Amino acid sequence: VEASPEARRRGNYARRGAPVPGVANASPIGESETATPVTTGNGNQQTWHWHSSRKQQLANHITRSLVTDCLPIGTVEGPGFQSLIKLLDPNFEFQTANQFRIQVLPSLVQEEKKRILTSLNGVEYCSLTLDVWKSREVDLCYLGVACHFVNLEWVVDSRYLATLELTQNQDADDLTRRIQRLMSDWRLTVRWAVTGSTSPENSDLPPGLINNALSAIHLPQVNCLAAALQHAANKAMQVPAVEAALKRIRTLVNHVQRTSDLRIKIQDRLSSQNLPGLPSSLSRNASWFQVYTVLQRLQ
Repeated sequence: VEASPEARRRGNYARRGAPVPGVANASPIGESETATPVTTGNGNQQTWHWHSSRKQQLANHITRSLVTDCLPIGTVEGPGFQSLIKLLDPNFEFQTANQFRIQVLPSLVQEEKKRILTSLNGVEYCSLTLDVWKSREVDLCYLGVACHFVNLEWVVDSRYLATLELTQNQDADDLTRRIQRLMSDWRLTVRWAVTGSTSPENSDLPPGLINNALSAIHLPQVNCLAAALQHAANKAMQVPAVEAALKRIRTLVNHVQRTSDLRIKIQDRLSSQNLPGLPSSLSRNASWFQVYTVLQRLQ
């Protein structure tokens, strides 16, 4: 949509950080913010100081968008991303990803922490979900901590609190201290229940590590139903009769993908029923849910 001449006039004043004649409080920067443009040697082209309010505001919004979409902070150094931002605001001068990481992220983390603490204020009980997963690229495991509670408006709310890095030779006492520090930072008490604290079999963590750490600080524990079902399903898939059936399913999926006419026919049939297509392959390490999804589509 093409902007009107009046809108373009206001935009030109706003980009220069100047008030718009005849318009009160028209600056998009904010009532108390002022920008500090710097005139370069390229005629009237201007750039923003890194510590100017305008650039700080844009940097904050860029960082929030990366966090929201789970994109790496190095995205800001990509030529395509910089070209897009330059199109939206030619005066914006990019800095390195490390500057975003050091100067912007910490302040946004503190802002988000304040919001979460405010939402937890007055909540008497909650459930903490401790979820463990293993990195495929490095020999590390991670412990994610999420908080679930009913807020003062009687609405179920969930907030992610932290990700702890765990090693294969993780010390139990160290993990206990880290969990205690986390609870202190988030002002949690020992009355809060803990669920989902069982680590998966392929996490390479010592057996009972997390449960022992929680017991050491006297946190009540409730077995996670989802983790128990996942463990039971994984064991069931190792039964010889089930393994033989899964082998036939993998053979069938591979045959469909190699036969173009059959693949197109099945994909059209699935599309007519608003179902996603079959996967390109079904590996031996596929989870029970992936297998179940494929069986549903083949049915």
